[in-house]
Amino acid sequence: MVGTDLVGARGATAADQHRIDRTVVGLCAASVWTKSECMRHGELRDG
Repeated sequence: MVGTDLVGARGATAADQHRIDRTVVGLCAASVWTKSECMRHGELRDG
C-alpha cells in the first residue's frame, strides 16, 4: 500500500513536490522500482 500522500498533489508547489517525493521514497524502499529507476528520479528531481 502506497498511502495517501499523493491525493491532490500536482507538483505545483513545494509542499506538493514534498508529498510526491515522500511517496517515491516509500516505493523505492519497498523495491517496487529498480535501483536505477530510483536513482534516476533523484537525478531528475535534483537536476
